[in-house]
Amino acid sequence: MPVRSVVMSMLSSFALLAASSPASARPARHLLSVDAWPLRARVELRDASGRVLSGRAPFRRVVAAGPVRVTATLDGHRSFKRTVIVGRAAHVTACLDPDDQLVRCRHILRTGWVPKSVALSADGRQAWVALLGTRPGVEVFDVIAGR
Repeated sequence: MPVRSVVMSMLSSFALLAASSPASARPARHLLSVDAWPLRARVELRDASGRVLSGRAPFRRVVAAGPVRVTATLDGHRSFKRTVIVGRAAHVTACLDPDDQLVRCRHILRTGWVPKSVALSADGRQAWVALLGTRPGVEVFDVIAGR
């Protein structure tokens, strides 16, 4: 067998070995961003690999795909805890209510410029936001989905 064939055969063997190594079988990783209201809440992420990441909101990190436990805390406020299944880039908004508040924040709805008033449908499923000086003059949100 010529030397060139032996070298090519060895390189092919190394390529197959490298392709089957555990390093190439790493789980997918995706960006997870966490915003909080009020701002500057302490955020902790525990991803599927068991790694714990922490910091202050707004917080953005790359995490292993799969379930990620999101915890946000701030003195004088109820803590926020949620498990998110990350299979692509994802975003979480954590609402931290004051300890003595009677109602719960479920979603923060981003509206157009200069919202004037908000009305809820009779069944509570939609929020209608009247806008000043813009078209369209009304935005309708799905309250349950938060969009």
